Amino acid sequence: MKVIFTNPGSGNGPYIRTIEMGIELKNILEEQLDDKISIYVPWIYGERQKSIILEEFGNYLKSNPNLIILDKFLGQQFKKVLYDGRNYNIVMQNLIDSYDQVEKKIQNYLKGSFIGENLFGESIKINGSDIILEISRNPNVATNIKFSYYSSIGYFEKIIQKSIEFPELNFDEKLLKRVLPIANRIESYQQLYFQPEPSCFSYEKETKSFKENEIKCPPLFHPPIKNKKDVSKGFYILVSGIPHLKKMYEYARKINYKIYTNQILEDFKEAQREPPKIMNNPNIEFIFARPAWNTIWSSNLSKKPLIYLDYVDGDFPEIFFNIQTVKKYNLGIQFKKDIPIKNIIEESKSYVPRIIKYYNKIQQNYGTLDGIKFVCKIIANDFLKKN
Repeated sequence: MKVIFTNPGSGNGPYIRTIEMGIELKNILEEQLDDKISIYVPWIYGERQKSIILEEFGNYLKSNPNLIILDKFLGQQFKKVLYDGRNYNIVMQNLIDSYDQVEKKIQNYLKGSFIGENLFGESIKINGSDIILEISRNPNVATNIKFSYYSSIGYFEKIIQKSIEFPELNFDEKLLKRVLPIANRIESYQQLYFQPEPSCFSYEKETKSFKENEIKCPPLFHPPIKNKKDVSKGFYILVSGIPHLKKMYEYARKINYKIYTNQILEDFKEAQREPPKIMNNPNIEFIFARPAWNTIWSSNLSKKPLIYLDYVDGDFPEIFFNIQTVKKYNLGIQFKKDIPIKNIIEESKSYVPRIIKYYNKIQQNYGTLDGIKFVCKIIANDFLKKN
């Protein structure tokens, strides 16, 4: 058995997207390599992560229970260097203090033999030599796996560089400058670098390649499929998988609509839990969320108005730059406490025709809006050419 290693950043989106990429690559490579391939995933968020993976990929596991393998040790190490929702000055100091040790432990671990488990609790032994390639999404640790393929919504190094240029973000400049070489290290060894359109820095007038082997691509996820579940009219709150961010969603209580959400929180226990795929249901009238890119793309391609929360001091600076792109292309509208929600909803609906036109141009440029399929064909060709 061969293994595709996933290197995800913080939150739910990165580990889901890297698993999706792993499945696409498995389907392409198994026939070429004449061997079974599994997808190896750091188990960062405990039972919540496991239940989300089962919800998202359970159909695949019926015929192949060993398709996805989780690793607790790696999850514990990854968690030490991932953004957890606390003030980013605290997170940077933690990253500076712990990064070298975490990187060394992970790299040494992946050179030997280790035990993971499938989604049904069965132990699976893996050798480091079984890892054929790595796929990453917003990675926060360097594994130095030889055939590594990078994807993100914006380079970590560039986000840190830009944060130094924006003193209004109120981050400690000394910490930012100490994180910069760590970010460079994390993004220094990959074969190819995929950057989607639109993404974090799409608002910039000039979008020069930040890396030599950079490839532009459509949104790095599968466009949502129409959902036909019989539900009442309402709106969807997409709660971030990052700890310590839950307080951001308290404003949703004041919106007089039926609430659907991926995670029931203290602030709205009366909400109905539904997986994110319900966002593309005709009775979901708008999306309410922190403006991370999986949310923005999902809302835009579902042709749903996006009402996003403004950047909060101390949040990961990516969100600040995301908002610049969202504003430039009218991809959503910012929630404001002093404006009636009906007015915000009506204005957000007026953006939808322009959003559709914007993504039609992207589709014409790339021939698809499915960035997962787009990049995995390129990765497979590059990998097979070099092996």
